[in-house]
Amino acid sequence: MKDLIRFLLLFLLCGLLWDKIVTAKEDTSPPEPHRRPTLEAPLIPEFTLHHPEPGFFESILNNFDAEHNLGDNMLKACLIDGIRPVSVELIAPENADLPLNLGQLCDLYQAAQTWQYLNDPAGREYFAPPAESHRTHRGDCDDYAIYLASLASSIGFESVIGVGFDVSGQCHAFPEVCLGPMDAEIVEKYLRDRFELDSRQPVGIRKDSLQHLYLNLDRGQYPGAKPFRGKLILRLFLTDHSIEQF
Repeated sequence: MKDLIRFLLLFLLCGLLWDKIVTAKEDTSPPEPHRRPTLEAPLIPEFTLHHPEPGFFESILNNFDAEHNLGDNMLKACLIDGIRPVSVELIAPENADLPLNLGQLCDLYQAAQTWQYLNDPAGREYFAPPAESHRTHRGDCDDYAIYLASLASSIGFESVIGVGFDVSGQCHAFPEVCLGPMDAEIVEKYLRDRFELDSRQPVGIRKDSLQHLYLNLDRGQYPGAKPFRGKLILRLFLTDHSIEQF
């Protein structure tokens, strides 16, 4: 009888000891990492930007227009075919296998923000093709505009390059993307959620006369961070190589 009692007490003691060991292991296990829920990227509505072809006399005059020739040379540097494989690889998995969407545009934008400024060759204007810019991630503002606009255009976005003089009087080029008849509130909400923006941080979205949205993609912490302030002289449309002069 005494042996049975001893056995039961020993069994009970072993059970309590085992329970403490298991509890200790559970308490010291690392906490689950915090995972931010994946944002659903808004789709870009289908639309087409179309610009009329210049007339015969206008085409002749354009050949003698320095600003028009500047824009034409920038558009010729936007070699879409060579940069498309890069664009495809830069899209995050959660934004792929879907129609054109704002998440894809933000993926390309973020990949381009390692860009570092570097001057053109001495004594001349140089427009780097986008494949070259991808290798170096260096150049001046027009090289950056050509690079990012070409990345976006190569997967279906309506890319635009603006050229003008900023408030300091410096000539500046910057990329934009036309989002068509998209709801500005939907665009802004996605950008604020994705980049964790507060209400004081502006989002540079503009509308044209057709109420199409344009999102500024100049270098910054997020798309729309640096809306252009100054005098615009050119707007270059990559899809149909149209040049709008002001």
